[in-house]
Amino acid sequence: VIATAVVGLMSAVAGGVVKGYWEREVAIEKHRSESAMVKQKFESDLILKALQSGSTDERTKSLKFLVDTNLITDPEVQKGVRQLIEDPNSIPQFILDGGAIASARDQFLAENQELVGKTLVLIGFDVRVGQLIDALAPIFAVLKPDLTLGEHKRGAQVGGDGGGAHTLLQEGYVVTGIDSYRGNYFGAEHLIHLQIYWHRLTPTGIDYEDGRVSEKLATGDFAKDVILEEEFRVEPGYFVSDYQINEVPHTDGTNYVGTFKAEQQKLPAYHGR
Repeated sequence: VIATAVVGLMSAVAGGVVKGYWEREVAIEKHRSESAMVKQKFESDLILKALQSGSTDERTKSLKFLVDTNLITDPEVQKGVRQLIEDPNSIPQFILDGGAIASARDQFLAENQELVGKTLVLIGFDVRVGQLIDALAPIFAVLKPDLTLGEHKRGAQVGGDGGGAHTLLQEGYVVTGIDSYRGNYFGAEHLIHLQIYWHRLTPTGIDYEDGRVSEKLATGDFAKDVILEEEFRVEPGYFVSDYQINEVPHTDGTNYVGTFKAEQQKLPAYHGR
């Protein structure tokens, strides 16, 4: 009887140990699998973000940065990305729901063919605002060789017709900075606020001691989880040459601005201050 009890006890203990070991291994494997999935999603999101730009050059630079800095670690994915970089024309553009991300400058030149080949500088915006940024249209000016501003024109509007219309323009000044805020507005992600910075353009370059700034546009009422997505400032000797933007439909069918990302270009014949 005693022997039988001992054997039974040992079997129970052994069974418990085996079961515990098995459960531990299953838990470890599950954790590894979940970690791998999180890592794969992180890298996939990075790649998709890099493919959003309307500029082939920007998409190429972004992908190269991801592999050069080892943010993409999967060898097969790295190999595929490097093959794309070798042939930039094969790099696709990832289009968000609602509309392709487009270059404001390219759209502007498509409507103003006579300005193709000219250096264009962003000097302001026509904007529609209410509780958030309803629509944006660029105002570009021709940058002359002597670093003076020539004629300026308004580009195509992206967004809807809600909110009130405002023109953000400072004569003799060029846009040098843009703060963009994104957030959730009744269940959809939109551009909530913008704040624009200008500095005076002189024959020797941009005068960084003579600056102006707009108010923070839009009230932000009912927007949640609002973050400063980008605090863009041009480098010394540069100007805002373009921005990427897309139009996103809201859940009620109206259109707003979704993505906004500024780009810069070096001033020609810049002498500094």
